[in-house]
Amino acid sequence: MPSEIVTEEDIIRKRILIDGEGCGDEKRVSNLLKTFVKWIHDPNPDDSTFHKMLAIISQCEMSVDKLQVVKRMNEEESKNYQKLHSDIEKEIEEGKKRIELYKKQLTEAKIIKSNKQQYDAIGQIIKKYPSKAETTESISKIEKEMRELKKRKEALDADVSQKKRQFEVLVYSIQQLQSDIQLQQEESGKETEKMDTS
Repeated sequence: MPSEIVTEEDIIRKRILIDGEGCGDEKRVSNLLKTFVKWIHDPNPDDSTFHKMLAIISQCEMSVDKLQVVKRMNEEESKNYQKLHSDIEKEIEEGKKRIELYKKQLTEAKIIKSNKQQYDAIGQIIKKYPSKAETTESISKIEKEMRELKKRKEALDADVSQKKRQFEVLVYSIQQLQSDIQLQQEESGKETEKMDTS
């Protein structure tokens, strides 16, 4: 039979370690401690008290087991909540990334739409002007006309040059003729003077 004296500190420590959830656990422990103290001080302890303490201990152990099960369930539930919280955080981050991606795609789509509108406007302006083939044909015609005009100019320049030379020859001939006429007139005047003096 145990002879150790249970102090109040031990009783308080056990009460703190084994604290129920309002289901009579604290009262059972208190009764157990009282019965135990009474039993160890009883000079003639009986078996019924011992069996009663065993029954109370068994009930307390069942309560402790139940609390351990509840604790494990709470820990598992806490882990599940933590995992759920982590998953939600990841989903939020992924959602933010998707939102940023969608914003970027929307901006790019707006730029593409704006560019398409500008291209369409430029296309409408381009349609007002002749095509490349038509422009090339027009350029070829203009170049041909320019070549023809150049040939005509060269021909006119040659004709003008020839006319100029002919005019110069004509002017020279006139001047020569005038000089010959003047010389003849002078000679004729001299003969007339000789005839008058003789």
